[in-house]
Amino acid sequence: SGNLSVMSFIKPHHPFDAVDKDANGYDPAALSLLPGWTPECFDRDLALNPGYFPHKDLTEARLRRVMAYYYATISQIDFHVGRMVRLLKDRGFYEDTLIVFTADHGDYMGFHHLLLKSNLMYDPVVKVPLIIKYPRGRSRGLTRRSLVSTVDVAPTILRQAGLRPGPNMHGLDLDQGSDREVLFVDGGNQLMARTR
Repeated sequence: SGNLSVMSFIKPHHPFDAVDKDANGYDPAALSLLPGWTPECFDRDLALNPGYFPHKDLTEARLRRVMAYYYATISQIDFHVGRMVRLLKDRGFYEDTLIVFTADHGDYMGFHHLLLKSNLMYDPVVKVPLIIKYPRGRSRGLTRRSLVSTVDVAPTILRQAGLRPGPNMHGLDLDQGSDREVLFVDGGNQLMARTR
């Protein structure tokens, strides 16, 4: 028997803000724009979605301010995840605990002059963090570059709990690795095939 706990953070997400103690933690002028920044939007991107915050109005200065707050909210998450890990260690549960850290989507963060999501499935939106801390003695310190999907998370958790995934769960147990040649992503009105 075991316990399951889920902790969700709304950030990093718009509105781009941070709590007072972290809001000034990153100097916008000192930040480097991420790869893929373009000085203007591409017509195909504007035609698909002009943006919740109009993409055409995005300036380098505004993007740097967004990045500073975005990074500050990530620092807030780091702080709170650290508190949870310390609590697990203090109570003696850490070594036997499976921890999965991931996100539902990324952010363009200036890629092709875009913010947020809801445009073409470019890498900054589709690639998300995925960190798994297995119980003692399992897969420590490994970095894998294989193609994985959020559909793999539930089967991985179930297998770690000694349960078999349901027949309609097509994800992989990530403790066993992934050898996919191609990964398919369903974006509602878009479908993407991603290879290495």
